Amino acid sequence: MTAIDAGRRRSLAGVSLRLAATALAALVGLSGCGGDTTGPPPPRGGSSVTLRLVSPNGPEGAAVLELDAAPVQDVSGDSDRVYFARVGQRLRVVLLSARPGELRAVVTVSDPGAALHPTVLQVADSLNQLRPDVSGYAVKVVR
Repeated sequence: MTAIDAGRRRSLAGVSLRLAATALAALVGLSGCGGDTTGPPPPRGGSSVTLRLVSPNGPEGAAVLELDAAPVQDVSGDSDRVYFARVGQRLRVVLLSARPGELRAVVTVSDPGAALHPTVLQVADSLNQLRPDVSGYAVKVVR
């Protein structure tokens, strides 16, 4: 085994470094393409909403979701790692899990009744392979 092969097999708490790096690169790259992300942070004190990936294939390893950014104040995770970035009027959320299972994020919103319109952009299976089709996936919003 070469040093390159060994590097490809490394993982961080079970999460593929390649997948994590790809997800982070996508967020960083896309965040520069959107609207203005500068200015004061939004006011705190909203209510929490849980986003849950609904998978037709059972436990998943990672997902990239997108939702309306306007009502969102913060994103935290029930998954092992959660990253997010504003892209124009949308918010990209990357969920990574060391152990395949249910992927969830907790979103703090300024208006508890606000529509988030979440969509699934990408999903990786338990072996960190991208699913070729995400048409059977959904995001359940639990208020």
